[in-house]
Amino acid sequence: MVVFAWVRNYVQFSKFVPVKNSKFVPVKNNGLFELEQRLLRDDDGVVDFGIDLHHPYVDRKEAKLHAEMGEVAYVKQRVQRLREKFWDRKWIYAEHCCNRLFAMFVWQMPLTPGEERLTSTHIARFLYAIPWCVFLSSLIPDIPLSRAQKNVLLIAIVYLLPYALISYYSRYMIPLMGVRCLIHIWGLQRWYAFYEIMKTKQGRKLALR
Repeated sequence: MVVFAWVRNYVQFSKFVPVKNSKFVPVKNNGLFELEQRLLRDDDGVVDFGIDLHHPYVDRKEAKLHAEMGEVAYVKQRVQRLREKFWDRKWIYAEHCCNRLFAMFVWQMPLTPGEERLTSTHIARFLYAIPWCVFLSSLIPDIPLSRAQKNVLLIAIVYLLPYALISYYSRYMIPLMGVRCLIHIWGLQRWYAFYEIMKTKQGRKLALR
């Protein structure tokens, strides 16, 4: 997968990443383009089927413009539009970031209108926030985090932060499936440890009487 991205960028830019004309060109260099779509063409900042209708892959008008200008010039134009309008929409951007965080941790957002009506979607929504809620609530008792728990939480934060700032939908959470399982298990373990501590303290109090 990584090599394929390098080949694609070589075909597009005639140079291997990460350098093009002495400038850094990351493998995924369309972050600002994605943000332009969310901020200027979306109502809530979370990817859904409606916003994808404006993507060059779907929209014939945009596809024609993309073909005429070339990818680099097309993306540059969209990024320039974002820079011109960003500060006028800064509070909308902040709201969109909150919506993306809500979609990450609390309420799963379906990608298409059809998914909204599926029973499995409603069940998934009910279960979606449980791992995070269990673990975050387990931080209330005074039980220190282990080194492994700190590292896994750091990985989750580093992975999710760009999506919270730019663009997000539920597929992006799939690589964290193992992390979510660990977080859920650790949360239950921490609550059990807290129960054992409280039971021991209660036993000591009864013994002193």
